[in-house]
Amino acid sequence: MEAYAKRRNTELFCVNQNWHISFTRVAACTPAELTSAPRLYVRPLAGAPDPALGAPVVEGLGLGFYRLAKPDLAGYSPVSVSERAAWYSAFILQTGWSTIEAGGFVWSMGDRSNLGLHIGQAAGTRVLLDLAAFLPRPDYRQELTIEVNGKAVATAAFTQQDNRKQVAFVVPAGSSDDVAVSLRLAHPISPKQAGVSPDGRVLGVRLFGLTVERK
Repeated sequence: MEAYAKRRNTELFCVNQNWHISFTRVAACTPAELTSAPRLYVRPLAGAPDPALGAPVVEGLGLGFYRLAKPDLAGYSPVSVSERAAWYSAFILQTGWSTIEAGGFVWSMGDRSNLGLHIGQAAGTRVLLDLAAFLPRPDYRQELTIEVNGKAVATAAFTQQDNRKQVAFVVPAGSSDDVAVSLRLAHPISPKQAGVSPDGRVLGVRLFGLTVERK
């Protein structure tokens, strides 16, 4: 479908989550597309339906295509990964994340991971991220800096004695309703590098969910 569209000089779609490494990078969504383009969530039709998705707008080859509108996260908080996996896959998780794990969380990968939060009247709202770091050794320490629209707004440190926590920041004045959040990790490491498993993903923190509090 993509090749046919390109022959007609049409950019038909881009792919955000679960883009397999064997495919070309040119079809992966750019940050601009993730911010402005309409979203379709794709899942197999077999199995139990997800009431949060509603009815598919298109069906074919055993797949359902569901149109999703950006939710105002302030109206649904707390927004957990386990309960709102479709929202995280379609809107919230940008670049630098693993796929959602069965335990209801998602790993940040590498030294920078990005989130896109849609919050009505976002400026001045308080956001709390429910996080826990990958700490492969008792003495390991992880340090996090949170940036909003390129500006540092919060820092946090994680140790074995103080790991899972709510890390809060305030959306700066002048921000639009679409808030670009970056998590910068000082010491990401893979389980393989740490000698605890063959997993080669370079991990930073687990994200379990978020809460938006009005000022």
